Amino acid sequence: MRQLIFVDDNVTLVRVMGKALSTNYQVKTFIHPREALVYMEDNNSELDVIISDFKMPGMNGFEVLAKAKMLKPETIRILLTGYAEEGILENKELFCDAILDKNICKSTQDIVNVIDKLTLKKQETP
Repeated sequence: MRQLIFVDDNVTLVRVMGKALSTNYQVKTFIHPREALVYMEDNNSELDVIISDFKMPGMNGFEVLAKAKMLKPETIRILLTGYAEEGILENKELFCDAILDKNICKSTQDIVNVIDKLTLKKQETP
């Protein structure tokens, strides 16, 4: 089963998403971004996907995904945000493969579909 990390400071969202995504992935959830990064540093197992909220205390999603890219460069990195500002969209290639707007994304199936598309794209890229 594919490995997925989900990071968000909203405890309720973490619980809901962790449970919903667990039908397709082995999910590890974190409400503190630094804990997710420590887990990635300490865990040598393969990581397929990391999804991080943008706006969190102590560290934003840009920072989480940039560090995830350094630690696990092959991992699909997705920014999940309710603040899809132009500045975020302009710099996405630097740190993530996709940005999902919480206000538009209506179900976990939307997230799974994006992950599947990114996985196919990654497999097709030499």
